[in-house]
Amino acid sequence: MRSFAKTVAAYLKSLPIPATASRSVSASWSGTGTARRSGLPWSSNGKNLNLKRMDSLVHFEIHATDTEKLMKFYGDLFGWTFQKYDLGGTAYWGIITKEKDAPGINGGLISRGVPAPALGATPSAFVCTMQVKDIDASMKRAAELGAVEAMAKFAIPGMAWQAYMIDPDHNIFGLHQADPDAK
Repeated sequence: MRSFAKTVAAYLKSLPIPATASRSVSASWSGTGTARRSGLPWSSNGKNLNLKRMDSLVHFEIHATDTEKLMKFYGDLFGWTFQKYDLGGTAYWGIITKEKDAPGINGGLISRGVPAPALGATPSAFVCTMQVKDIDASMKRAAELGAVEAMAKFAIPGMAWQAYMIDPDHNIFGLHQADPDAK
């Protein structure tokens, strides 16, 4: 799975510095938890780095060759629930990931319609990351439910622990545990 790790690392290094971002940029994550490498437009303390406009992620979709299997996987792993909709003959499941007024986003699950990508292939979609309380426990639980590790747990110094897993249908997802002492 190192090819995925190299792809993620290359992508992060390629990000441009926005004209409106902070001009203090270093080659690594700062010890204060502020993402300074390549002028990333966010920080771990939740403050925007002087950007004039930023679009937010408001919905995600997971494509599945076996919708029932993935609903069970994500339901058991994160406690998500699913609501079926009929979109003109296409079955679609809304994914409820949070309580009504809690922060976060909800998503959708839809039949892939084509074979799943080969295990180890670079994703051709957005990879969403879930905030978790205990990354080690979440990685263990994901493996028990049929996931495999895509990228081992690593520190984002001064900010968090991050890892990537591959669900039973070969979709990659991230796990993120906030920890200002991560190194």
